[in-house]
Amino acid sequence: MTPGDIILLDDSGGNRSQTVESLEDILAYFQRLNYQMVTVFELLLYGSTNQFNPLLFYP
Repeated sequence: MTPGDIILLDDSGGNRSQTVESLEDILAYFQRLNYQMVTVFELLLYGSTNQFNPLLFYP
């Protein structure tokens, strides 16, 4: 994993319990490595450097 990477999980519309269980393990793992979890919107807004990107608002 590198800054700005996105983890995408797809449960194919079936039983979601395995996806939820896996997500809890994945988040715990990366939190132990001091990764910060953000929404996709936050990633677009601040980028992987945590600096505001005004180009998203001023084309």
